[in-house]
Amino acid sequence: MKRYRERRRKKDWRRKAARLIVAEAYRRRYGIILEKLTPKSVWNMLSRIENRKLRLRIAKACFLGVIKAVKEYAALYGVPVVEVNPAYTSRLCPIHGCELEYDGKRTALCPVGGEAWHRETTGTYNIARRGGAPTPSKPATPVVIPREAWARARSIEHALELAKQRRPKALRLAEKYGGYIRRL
Repeated sequence: MKRYRERRRKKDWRRKAARLIVAEAYRRRYGIILEKLTPKSVWNMLSRIENRKLRLRIAKACFLGVIKAVKEYAALYGVPVVEVNPAYTSRLCPIHGCELEYDGKRTALCPVGGEAWHRETTGTYNIARRGGAPTPSKPATPVVIPREAWARARSIEHALELAKQRRPKALRLAEKYGGYIRRL
């Protein structure tokens, strides 16, 4: 790890992510709601992963380190932090409170309302609801921001802009010269 400076890089990524989260909460005058995780709960989550190398890489990502960094930055900025129990947050529909039926992937259908819920969105809404936030009116699709984007971003908007899919140069050239190529 010293050879590749992996420890310093991970610490840098944790700090940047925490700073970005807390700065955005401070700017919008929001509080932060976190899962109350313990080392035992993290290892219980990891025990379900069969691939040994993947399990080790996820364990090294340090969930608890990110939470600790968020709490430290929140204390500096004066942003309130609430911790809630994360048990069964992705199993219950945030709107109706019924148990969701997952199709083996990351999406589920609500048996009462028929809405399609993504597992991460469901967990996020239920954690927010346990922290005192209002119940959503409809499901949302999660936005994935690659690590390279949020590690360089100055704000959430900047991270979203950096994460936009750029079309490969070959596709742009094919569209530009498509008529010429067809005539050949």
